[in-house]
Amino acid sequence: MEWIGEMSAHDWITIIAIIAAPILAIQAESIIQRKREKKQRKIDIFTTLMATRATPLSQEHVEALNKIDIEYYDNSSVRELWKALLDCYANFPQNQSMPNFQNLLDTKREEAKDRLSDLLYEMAKTLGYKFDKVHLKRAAYLPRGHFEETFEKNLIRKGILGLLGSIIKEKSIPVSVANRKDKTGV
Repeated sequence: MEWIGEMSAHDWITIIAIIAAPILAIQAESIIQRKREKKQRKIDIFTTLMATRATPLSQEHVEALNKIDIEYYDNSSVRELWKALLDCYANFPQNQSMPNFQNLLDTKREEAKDRLSDLLYEMAKTLGYKFDKVHLKRAAYLPRGHFEETFEKNLIRKGILGLLGSIIKEKSIPVSVANRKDKTGV
């Protein structure tokens, strides 16, 4: 053990470096990997919101919005814009019998589009993408057929709910019989 006393400071530093370097390298790689994954989750939210911005009621869009508070926790500007959009959604007119309901609804929809565009713009800027707000607001593709299909599904759903509501209320199903003549006149 005499050799321990004969070791210079340089020798000790070399031994410590040999032992510590792999440990520090693993820790550094772990930190880098966590940062990469965090950025990827932010990108995933952004790309989902971009892909679904024409269909804000879609499940994917709603899920992505609800992840903002967690994944953008360290970005107060994104979270503030998300809160403004959420507040806009919370204040949509609900009572269809109120005067000017359709005008109020259209105004709120336009405000929601503006707020979503602001949110997407800030997220894009944070992630290093360059988009203008007009593009974010107007350049979403939604085929007319998709819109009509969604509209028809909602009509069917409301019709079935109305029928079920009347069945529950009346405890009966209204039925009427009609006489039809076949092509022969009989």
